[in-house]
Amino acid sequence: MIKYYFDNPHYIEKINNDIARIDVGVAQVEVSIVGGTPAAFFSHHGLFAPMPFGFESHGTRQFFKLYPSLVFVLERGGVAIIDELDAAIHPLVLPEILRWFHDPGRNPHDAQLWITCHNASLLEHLTPGEVLFCEKDGAGRTQVYGLSDIDKISADDNFYRKYMGGLFGAVPQIG
Repeated sequence: MIKYYFDNPHYIEKINNDIARIDVGVAQVEVSIVGGTPAAFFSHHGLFAPMPFGFESHGTRQFFKLYPSLVFVLERGGVAIIDELDAAIHPLVLPEILRWFHDPGRNPHDAQLWITCHNASLLEHLTPGEVLFCEKDGAGRTQVYGLSDIDKISADDNFYRKYMGGLFGAVPQIG
């Protein structure tokens, strides 16, 4: 991925516009050749030297890896499909990424984002038509259904609270 950034400096410009806003302390990302190979370095507020990619948090590294795919589809249209986006991305950054896809200025070609995640707090940022649940039965078969398929819900409902309370199904039964 670092080589991709090196070969496409447009993405370095773009990520520097966003990462300083959403990643605590990161001011800028640079990609340069070290020992004949592209290497990424992250400048932080208050540190005297840039940090190499491998020293960054898992979340920052994951965001850095996913970012070009998100920008690519936002600039050209299409669908970005990301499994477990919430696995390493901070819960406050997730809604920001969703907002990019709802912003006509940032998403002029109506690109779509399809994600799987376990972070139920995202339900506060989605409409019923944007939510699908997956529920496994005792035999391991999976049923998929939409939030909009559930009777008696309204846009004013607290989807997070109702989901966590088990009213929509698709929650683990512990015990």
